[in-house]
Amino acid sequence: MRRIFIGFILFLSSGWTYSNSDPMIWSGLGFLVDANKTQEVYPYSDLINQRFGVTKKLRDALSNDENFIIGSSGNVTASEGYNNVILAITDETVSSTKRGRGICSRYYYLSTQVILYSAIDKTILKVVPLTKVRPYADETINGKCSNSSISRNVHLKRFAEMLWGVELKEVAASELNNEFFLKNFVNADITETGVLGEQINNLQTLKNTFASGSDFIGVRHVKVTDYSINQMIGDGDFAEHTRFSKNKRFDSKKYKEWVGSEFSRWLSTQLNIPIIPFYEGQGLTLNVATTFSDSQTILNLQKPELSYGFDFTVRGFNKVLLGETGKREAFAWGGFSRVYFGVVLGDQVDDIKVLADVSLTQGNVKEINKNDVVSDWNFFDDAIQLTFSNYSKNLMKPDKKWVTEATELKVRDFKKVAKVILEKVNE
Repeated sequence: MRRIFIGFILFLSSGWTYSNSDPMIWSGLGFLVDANKTQEVYPYSDLINQRFGVTKKLRDALSNDENFIIGSSGNVTASEGYNNVILAITDETVSSTKRGRGICSRYYYLSTQVILYSAIDKTILKVVPLTKVRPYADETINGKCSNSSISRNVHLKRFAEMLWGVELKEVAASELNNEFFLKNFVNADITETGVLGEQINNLQTLKNTFASGSDFIGVRHVKVTDYSINQMIGDGDFAEHTRFSKNKRFDSKKYKEWVGSEFSRWLSTQLNIPIIPFYEGQGLTLNVATTFSDSQTILNLQKPELSYGFDFTVRGFNKVLLGETGKREAFAWGGFSRVYFGVVLGDQVDDIKVLADVSLTQGNVKEINKNDVVSDWNFFDDAIQLTFSNYSKNLMKPDKKWVTEATELKVRDFKKVAKVILEKVNE
């Protein structure tokens, strides 16, 4: 049985696909979301598209590219067997934390995916993800440091800057509505460092493919222990992880999907095989704003059944002081996890025959000024990313130092684990 699925990262290796020289149908900008909730889930990206014409800029950038047919999100050319491409917004988040006297530290997260899919059966063929993070420092307003303590238009401007890759001068919130200011974005050129610029480059270098059929491998399950959750809601030694928690309510779905997507991306890149990320829930849809209008079409994309899967468990976090001088301190922000790999037997959590498992400890070491106010969770998130990266790399070529420091296994035993995994994924 195939599940309806839309929010995953999938890279295709040459062993799983064959090259297709046909042009691709460019079908516009989309939002990964339940039907009819685009404005609720993506209030800034949706409004930026309406005000500043993101859809038009993307269409114009691809209109002279012979690899693309400027089309719609429907099945007009499905009978001809062409593949479709969209750029999907997958996450927009603002994290606000009070840092020191009168300072509010904000981090803006914007995630997108280029999605190539079959127009005939709505099967995902390839996805290219991109996440940008940009920090800002604001003065607190009446001692408050919530997302709502500053104007909605300020948030709008900052997300637009991330999309365009520009940084316009700060102006009063009241000025953000005037037509002259809005035209700065409408008329501004997209830079290569912005989200749109990077993804346009990814689109223009995208290789069209067709799936020829094979066993599917993916991140099957993500578990977050109660201990880890308590730490992230602020009940441990650290402040609340405001990207994934609000008022001590942990957004388990969002966090698990972030972990599953990032783990899949690293496995795909290092192993050069298609890896399907974990996604919680089913029956979701994708609202697509077509290149020709602001109308939206509900698009259902399919996730195949897995033959082999990786399960990832987040076990907890710890911060350790490594050393200090009169003005500086060195810390290690450590993430503790466990990875299982095995044969997928069914849809339930326990439906896996484990073939290999490894406990991991990954430290993110940084030196900071003693008077610096830092976000511990940014460093912990980086530690988890290092776990994904180093685990994937060492499956291909084990490094004695990393294996000794990060795992509980001897090098020869880790090599056995790697051999089991590589034999299965390369079948």
